[in-house]
Amino acid sequence: MLKIKSILVSLLALGAMASCSTNELEGEDTRTGADLDVAYMSLRITLPTQKASTRAAGTSTEKNPTGREGDVNSLYVITFDKDQKQVHHSRKNPVIVLGSGDLALQASGNQGTTEAILVSASTKYLLVVVNPGTLLETRLKALTAGALYNDINMAIVNSLASNSKPETLVGEIADPADSGKGFTMINAGSYDVSGDKWNQGCLLDVETNVISVDGTTIKDEAAAKDEAEKVGNRATLKIERLAAKVEVAVKSSGPDVLPEGATFEFGGWTLDYYNSTFYPFAEKSTTKATHTAAFYENSFYTEDPNFTAPGHTTGIVLNEVKNRAPFVTWKAKSETLTPVFEYCIENTMADADQKFGAATRVVIKGKYAPKDFTLGNDWFSFGGINYPTLANLQLAYSTAGTTIKAKADELELAGEDPVDALANAKLFYPVETLLMEVCDNFLGAVNTALSASIAAFADLDQDTHLDNITDGGEIVKIAKCIKWYQKSLNYYYYEIRHDNTDDEYMYFGKYGVVRNNWYNLTLNKVNGSGTPWYPGGGPEDPDPEKPIDEKPGFLAFDIEIAPWVYWQTGFEI
Repeated sequence: MLKIKSILVSLLALGAMASCSTNELEGEDTRTGADLDVAYMSLRITLPTQKASTRAAGTSTEKNPTGREGDVNSLYVITFDKDQKQVHHSRKNPVIVLGSGDLALQASGNQGTTEAILVSASTKYLLVVVNPGTLLETRLKALTAGALYNDINMAIVNSLASNSKPETLVGEIADPADSGKGFTMINAGSYDVSGDKWNQGCLLDVETNVISVDGTTIKDEAAAKDEAEKVGNRATLKIERLAAKVEVAVKSSGPDVLPEGATFEFGGWTLDYYNSTFYPFAEKSTTKATHTAAFYENSFYTEDPNFTAPGHTTGIVLNEVKNRAPFVTWKAKSETLTPVFEYCIENTMADADQKFGAATRVVIKGKYAPKDFTLGNDWFSFGGINYPTLANLQLAYSTAGTTIKAKADELELAGEDPVDALANAKLFYPVETLLMEVCDNFLGAVNTALSASIAAFADLDQDTHLDNITDGGEIVKIAKCIKWYQKSLNYYYYEIRHDNTDDEYMYFGKYGVVRNNWYNLTLNKVNGSGTPWYPGGGPEDPDPEKPIDEKPGFLAFDIEIAPWVYWQTGFEI
């Protein structure tokens, strides 16, 4: 491999006399001025063709991109010197921007630049960003000579506009539209096979790939450019997407539903808790999981800005519970012929701090009814007892009242004060007393929802009252209230597992979503009813804090677009 050669210092004095042409004089390079920093770089972009295969739990494989996920619409090329300071040729901007029109399909089937790129000869490290979103693009275009790599790789905060859906945050790094920016990609970094670890940093060392004009073997720019574009002199650069990808499917035969005889109908899913803060490049760590290597040598977990923040909630955006409908997009189950995806920003946590309120999760809605109940009808529940209709619940309420009153009458006959007798009677029948209390609280919630003044629980009517309430589950999201499963609607949540190796408590990388990883989640079992309200703020919801240089040279390199790391996970709710 040809390397950068020294140029006679005396040639620098020719700078004041220079034209910008290239001449030959007795075999020596007589270029002057800015020509002394001439270098070129050509790109070749490779799309891997690794196919997905069946995997066991704790094993990941790789899968091709779908739709526009592998499109290269723009390339932002940044080169650095040995000190990792940005360096560029004086006739070029600090960041070289190429569009899709600068790429051509090669005979090999790969894409390559139609013309070589002019860069500084002092280039040692390379960073390429593909399809940057608006925020990252603004940062890149603001770079000036001498900028450090760390000036690029700072956290980017994508604020959520008022009254916007949380998934709009993801448009910064995942735009699948035909006329969109595309999916943002960046250097993937490298894995040290012998050391069984991911190397720190992502800049590609391309020093040995730079071709010099030495005045003998390589006499001029044209010769250096031609030499650099030879395949053997290219540097290979791997690039990966910043977005993660999730799909939710249902077992082909339908999920097992418990208890036996209960029924369930899948209604839709959405992602809950979004990360709005990310690093363009995130350091990788190995996980326990094995990996079918093609593009990646090992499975990985990343460290995002949420990883070490106090409380691990920096940048986390939660779907609104109040007036939820405008803020949540419910998606259908994913099927082979009709895949349904959701993209998100990676969201990772330290092993001991994988918390409910910090982890991106899936929320599922569906209809669930106990055995012998009619799926799609209202039903009620409290204390482990289910009631198929409002009439059944009112009967239980009446029976409880009669039982307590009878005991109070008995105590009053025995000489107790009527007030004391009733209080003591309730102590004899705590279950019945509590049932009446939660039903009375339900009556109060209905009155509030309807702006009504229904006097007694017995006066509630299904047609007149309950059927005129839009979101019954939400109004009972208070402590000590009967659960009302309006039209059998149930909500469930599932914390996405990244590493399915085993069930060890809170091990590193167990939960979270990671860039360039595709999570296929298949619902296998429904273990019972969920909550009648969208998860968040209800009495049965978990506490969010609970643990889940100046010498001429030429450079050419290859780029591979990473396939998705594909995880298939069966789960229960």
